[in-house]
Amino acid sequence: MRFPKYFPKGCPPADSSEASGTFYRTIKGRIPLKKDFLPYWLLKPHKQQEWIQKGKACQACGLSLNTNIEDLKRKQEIIPSIRGKIAKGTLEPKTGKIKSTPSLRDTSHHTWWVPDSIKDPSIFFKVVA
Repeated sequence: MRFPKYFPKGCPPADSSEASGTFYRTIKGRIPLKKDFLPYWLLKPHKQQEWIQKGKACQACGLSLNTNIEDLKRKQEIIPSIRGKIAKGTLEPKTGKIKSTPSLRDTSHHTWWVPDSIKDPSIFFKVVA
């Protein structure tokens, strides 16, 4: 499986696994669109050097997902920039790599690294809330 050229060496990390399961992601509109599935690495290029210095470049190249919809709803209440609809998707091994990347306030957070072969990750998701 090949990943985008902008991914740093060793990304996705060796301890990630094949994507598998049901996940949730916030989107801006009424339906999932390709633009809802752009990684921070591309959305905020001015922060790339900071992520590199903090050892977070690989995670910034991935997409944030949650396994628990209630966790994502709570996060939306706290962070205005991610308010919107919630889309649900089912991933399988051919859809890339995934790793649990929780924080104290976001225990079901995962990072999904999408392979080069998938041009529009939104096709795997449908709005549920």
